[in-house]
Amino acid sequence: MTDMTSQGDTKYDLRAEEMLRRIADAVGVPPAIFRESRATEAELDQTLEMLQLWAQLSKSSDRRKLLAFARALIGGNAHP
Repeated sequence: MTDMTSQGDTKYDLRAEEMLRRIADAVGVPPAIFRESRATEAELDQTLEMLQLWAQLSKSSDRRKLLAFARALIGGNAHP
């Protein structure tokens, strides 16, 4: 039974690592950034809120507006 749990954990870890790698590739950062705990709880809460708000945007035009606003805030240097 211990072997099954161990194998299951390993399988889960591999899936989690693959998902982190795919997310990192999509946002253009190294996967290690997700393992480092440099962000404060407030920053994580703000990131979660931003993702929740993004998910509620149903119109692509609204998403483009939000992206344009975010780019303007950081000086327009963030383009895919």
